[in-house]
Amino acid sequence: IKNLESIKSNVKKVRPILKGKVEDKIIDEFCKSLLFLGHKIASASGGFLGFGSKISKEEKEMLIRIATMLDIEYN
Repeated sequence: IKNLESIKSNVKKVRPILKGKVEDKIIDEFCKSLLFLGHKIASASGGFLGFGSKISKEEKEMLIRIATMLDIEYN
């Protein structure tokens, strides 16, 4: 992925930017929404004739990384 380090740096800034401006509960919901959106995008393609996992191994690994950067759990 091009500019992966830049992406990591920017994703890690989400919580600090919001901290103190909105409630922690809202920050958590926002971060979960970002991950949910990523999950939906990853599952939009893939699989074979509608069978099997639509999210590739690489996409799942990236979603886990993003969840870690956002300090939320990916399940």
